[in-house]
Amino acid sequence: MPLTRRNSGALLVILLSGVFAPRLNAQPHSCNGCSLTIFADGGRSSAAAASQGSSGQGSNLGHVFIELANGDKQVFLGYYGDPKNPSRGQLRVDADLFLNGYWDVKKTYDISEEGYNKAHEVIDGWGRNGQTWRPWCNCGDFAEAVATVAGINFGDLPKAAGLNTPALWVKYLRAHGGAMNPARASVDFDGQWQCAETGERITIGHSGNKYSTVFFGIHWTLVRSGQELTDSHKLTSAEISGLFNVPGNIAQQFVGAPAVLVLTLSNANDIAYATVAPRSIRRNPQTGKLGLTPGPPLSGTLVRLK
Repeated sequence: MPLTRRNSGALLVILLSGVFAPRLNAQPHSCNGCSLTIFADGGRSSAAAASQGSSGQGSNLGHVFIELANGDKQVFLGYYGDPKNPSRGQLRVDADLFLNGYWDVKKTYDISEEGYNKAHEVIDGWGRNGQTWRPWCNCGDFAEAVATVAGINFGDLPKAAGLNTPALWVKYLRAHGGAMNPARASVDFDGQWQCAETGERITIGHSGNKYSTVFFGIHWTLVRSGQELTDSHKLTSAEISGLFNVPGNIAQQFVGAPAVLVLTLSNANDIAYATVAPRSIRRNPQTGKLGLTPGPPLSGTLVRLK
């Protein structure tokens, strides 16, 4: 998160850096509803978040932070690179990010008293055990380390070339029962987007409760349900001609072939897409007749263009 968005007039923001990592409480705690909550802001570019020297240089990079609570008290913490020296990591109090709603999705995990105390030990020792901010030791790694020692097993937590990224945290938490931020969930699909996998640019617009776009050469009319747009579409002759580069008389034979598109709004700047459509027209070697060949679903991400 950009420092300019922190409301220092309303909150005391303590910067905790280098070897002066916070010692929250070295004594064992008696748990009355111990929990760990992970907050993820997917930002605009997960690749940038993985490569920058700081997790906190702008909301476009995304951020992951935690809340550790025992029923009586709570602390919000995130791990950053020092803007003047990125390798010198900083633990910062992120209560303002929580209060101002600077997150896309969160999930709360119940933890044991033992897990709560072990989480404190990791936090108290962070930076004293050789950790310095690196692309492979960032805000997401801090959250994962604290959660893991607290007894949370993520199992299939995805990584981008082995790196934790805020955008992947958003997708993971959403897929595992995380709660979307209502303020950000109201963001609409309208606008210009680019397919991260192919580079194709599309425009999504709506009239009433219908959304329209042209994607993969197909004209879609989508219906919204919550944070999803869906269309089950029958291909036209023109779409088949364009998709497979065949003349109209051949395309006409396959009019009405089914295609499906699902768009899921992950955050203000990312849409997860999944589409199923025929992949090719091939001739059956036994009958000599042309037929449509199905293919596996295509999926990926649309990124909002600024």
